[in-house]
Amino acid sequence: RTVTGVQTCALPIFYSNFAWDNKPASYKQVSQWTRLHVSADFTDNVAAYVELDSVDCWGEDFRSNYLTGIDSRAVTSDDVEIYQAYIETSEMFGTPLKLRLGRQELVFGSEWLVGNNDFGPVPIYGLSFDAARLTYATEQFSVDAWWAKLAENSPLEEDGDVDFSGVYASYLGVEDFTFDAYWLWLRDGSALHDTPSTPFTDWVEGLAGVDDYDPTNIHTAGLRAKGKVNAFDFEAEAAYQWGSAGQLGYLFKPVLYGDDDA
Repeated sequence: RTVTGVQTCALPIFYSNFAWDNKPASYKQVSQWTRLHVSADFTDNVAAYVELDSVDCWGEDFRSNYLTGIDSRAVTSDDVEIYQAYIETSEMFGTPLKLRLGRQELVFGSEWLVGNNDFGPVPIYGLSFDAARLTYATEQFSVDAWWAKLAENSPLEEDGDVDFSGVYASYLGVEDFTFDAYWLWLRDGSALHDTPSTPFTDWVEGLAGVDDYDPTNIHTAGLRAKGKVNAFDFEAEAAYQWGSAGQLGYLFKPVLYGDDDA
């Protein structure tokens, strides 16, 4: 699959070095997102899927000197990435239960909050997650539950990882209608300290009640309805978010210390 679009891939060069070519900028780039996948079935219910992708702009990294033909690519050049790579088992325990382990897309509902970022006039060229995902799907309803690792910071921190989990349920029992309900949980356990941590400064800050940020825990619950009535389509979605935002309290501090209770 190849997707092309026009977008800015690098900073524009506004003027030529030659006086006769000093025209105002007219900058465009043709970008290209190329994906290649391979799938394999090991048994009736076990399969593997690997997908590579490469995002480049035309003329961005010409491989050779156009006069001498000498290849000037860096040895460490890595233009091709693993976009998806997972193993999937289906019909587990004789039920419509499916387990998917590995790097994968997570696409739910209208992709308002969770999707693969391939929409819009200029695609953002994909979003995949390192995750474990369980899916129970019938003709009447489906339920997805997942846990994704967004950042792995050990062993530098005892509890410094960023994790993203959720449950997404859809009811399909009414013709031409879909009703969704979901809960999302984002957790960031990174250690946050405004000042260098020493026994003395920790003692003083403890007395003052500052520089003591809890892990960030953001919860989002939402409902969505989508349907078709005669010639009219409709879609409505609402979500409510709450939780502790230690990261925001730490980053947007007014003077020395941030908001411990953000």
